[in-house]
Amino acid sequence: MNTKKGIFICMFMFLCLNFALIAQAESEPNNNFADANHVPASGTFTGTMSNNHDYYVFDLDMAGALSLKVTRTAADPSLPVTLYNSDQKTLLKINIGINTTEKSCTLYLPKGTYYLLFGYSSSAQGSWDYTVQTQFTPKLVTRPEPKYDWTKAPQIVFGTAYSAVSSLSPASSSNYGMDDYYKLVVPSDGTVTVEASSYADNGSSQIILAKESDPTNPYFWFTNHDDWSESGDGTKQGTFRIPLEKGVYYLRFKNTVFRSTQGITTVGGVYSFTAAYSSGDDGSGSASKEDPSPQTPSGSQSIQTTRVKLNVSKKTLDLGKSCTLKASLTPSNADNKKVTWISSNKKVATVSARGVVKAKGIGQATITVKTKDTGKRATCKITVRPSAPKITVKQTGSKIRVSWKKVKGASGYKIYRSVKKNSGYRLVRTLNRASARFFTDRVSGLKNKKRYYYKVVAYKTVKKSKINSSYSKPASIRVKK
Repeated sequence: MNTKKGIFICMFMFLCLNFALIAQAESEPNNNFADANHVPASGTFTGTMSNNHDYYVFDLDMAGALSLKVTRTAADPSLPVTLYNSDQKTLLKINIGINTTEKSCTLYLPKGTYYLLFGYSSSAQGSWDYTVQTQFTPKLVTRPEPKYDWTKAPQIVFGTAYSAVSSLSPASSSNYGMDDYYKLVVPSDGTVTVEASSYADNGSSQIILAKESDPTNPYFWFTNHDDWSESGDGTKQGTFRIPLEKGVYYLRFKNTVFRSTQGITTVGGVYSFTAAYSSGDDGSGSASKEDPSPQTPSGSQSIQTTRVKLNVSKKTLDLGKSCTLKASLTPSNADNKKVTWISSNKKVATVSARGVVKAKGIGQATITVKTKDTGKRATCKITVRPSAPKITVKQTGSKIRVSWKKVKGASGYKIYRSVKKNSGYRLVRTLNRASARFFTDRVSGLKNKKRYYYKVVAYKTVKKSKINSSYSKPASIRVKK
């Protein structure tokens, strides 16, 4: 009896274990993000729609393709399914419409945590069950996320293989993803060869070449759907050659969104590529889709800039004056020593192609220098102040009058006094008027036959702060009572 009982228990446990492997049942409540049921990336789980939403959460330890299949017992009402990232921002919405009991899709996702929401419809009659099957397939990815900003694009090393997931981003009405950017530096006039492959379940990646001067608009379309040759497993491949002038370009892998007649079936994709360079033209004068052997750069790789530094990080200029900023590159033997200069506020300060800064208006501006080859940056904060006033001092009877001419751009003036020429100055009056041209000091408060020195500062109020000029040259007078 004990042996039979043991066999029965083992069989029962085996059946329970296999049932658990086959399907994981929903655990209520799971009506919000905090209570979401944790489910595996590959597996099956079941749930029941009745009066509330159902939330599920899963983790991906690496990037790859997630196949999602939803089967339900009711064909009415429609069932909205929403995918969120770890910040609970919407990535994708899939609607399983009326009279549809089953729907599948494939999503390409980077490493991370994701939520699935199965939405309850207020028009639903009663409750009904659904089953979700997921299958995650890891994909080789050599590039970390995120990578959507062309200003932060990594530079391509010729001959190095790259692979990545063209993945989802917070959804908008027109785009369910964002493109991937890579910087391509062509050291001299020559030919660039790109060998690429793409897998996107009924779709394909589009490779776009853009110039540094206009990185978001296509300069040359390497390929579209028809340009790929397809292998048996659905992977599309292509080899492309294009003559390019010396300069900086961007390779842009355009995100794929494929929609079937029943809705979105594939979002994103996996791609890989290798770029090679050879000096000179290939003789065709245009891009070629032939399959040449990959070429490596002739001679050594170009030496790229790793750092740029300015001779000063802060500089104060009088209105109308100028200075020259000097940029130092590291390494000093970089092949491309060209830089560009940018001013954040041209009304305050302009900068020429040689780094000459001219003070145009009172205020502050940031001057940025950027290397042509790698986009390294350095900045200098420029403060433009009013010019110092030119003053005179004169005693008339019981009054001493300090006078000056109007200072361009000034909002007011500050008057200082001392008994020493080069120290000990104290503020005696602030005149908050741009029209002020003099200050009157009373002799009665001063010592007879004592020499007094005066200085004046002009100031401009900018965003509730005062930008002061330098002190005027001192002017003095000996008091006579």
